[in-house]
Amino acid sequence: MVGIKHIVIEHSTHLIFIVMLVVTLLCPVSVVLMGGGYSYIEGYFVDLIVIAVLWTYFPAPLHSNPMGIGVEGYGFFPLNPTILFITFPIWFLNIIFAAQVIRYHTENIPRRNVMIVGYLSLIPPTILGLYGSIYVIYWSIFAYVGPIPIQFIVGYALVRLSHRLKTETESEKEWIDEEKEERSLWKSQKDGDDTSQKPTAPSFRSRMERIIANLKGHPVRSVIIIGLFIVYLPIVYQIHLNMVAAKVSVSAGMYYWRFTGCSFFPIPIDYAWLGVVPEAAYMQLAPFDVFIYTRFYPSIIPRVMWSVLWLTLGIVYIINPLLKSRDNT
Repeated sequence: MVGIKHIVIEHSTHLIFIVMLVVTLLCPVSVVLMGGGYSYIEGYFVDLIVIAVLWTYFPAPLHSNPMGIGVEGYGFFPLNPTILFITFPIWFLNIIFAAQVIRYHTENIPRRNVMIVGYLSLIPPTILGLYGSIYVIYWSIFAYVGPIPIQFIVGYALVRLSHRLKTETESEKEWIDEEKEERSLWKSQKDGDDTSQKPTAPSFRSRMERIIANLKGHPVRSVIIIGLFIVYLPIVYQIHLNMVAAKVSVSAGMYYWRFTGCSFFPIPIDYAWLGVVPEAAYMQLAPFDVFIYTRFYPSIIPRVMWSVLWLTLGIVYIINPLLKSRDNT
């Protein structure tokens, strides 16, 4: 038995790496609402997309036009570059979570650091799921829209069980100490001890102090990142995109600006906002502007994913001190 245990310990790192690699890349991450409406034949309907890191599946029948995310028709689409680019906001944190699970086993990083990333990885598909659920509930359709937390469950299980495969290490001591603290806190609460609240209050306060100290320590950078990632790119960008898109004309399949001084790339801008008097024009859009106008602008899913990506990055920056610190209590 001792020999078997040593073999398991010796190869557990490779096993965890393989398991997390397979689960992260191949298992579905989320079911997303692509569109919906009313059909005289079928009544109300919704079109769903099953998204994984390396593949996407469009179930049939598909009433909506999938050209908005770079494919035609329905079915199984593996390794589609356009889909990989558009769905990146949904699964990029899953990649980080997989790396953290492996690091927890190899480098004994704090368990809370791993699980915070795991919880964050559920935020983008959950936001998209809440958006889709509005239509599913409104139309009284039986369908699931939201995260598929296979990777999170597997990663949590590996973190939970990994210390049992190793000798007494720092990560194992940390886990045991945390479990003892939780049991002690639960017992004191059960006994009606008012002092049981004392450990929790300093814990929350210390975390907030850590976050605030980091923001105050880098005021310029914090204002720029928070303003850019949480205010402009997720919200104001979408408003500006709508305003600039109204200046586009279509003729014979070609796209033209009706006024000078407009652009979609790198950001939607109309020089009239800066006080420049626009002139009537019949100027053709640049190729990247055409892509934004035809693929990104009319498609709700890429636009929601865009906002989720920047909001998530902004939140990660704010809680970054908690991810770096070993003392998360």
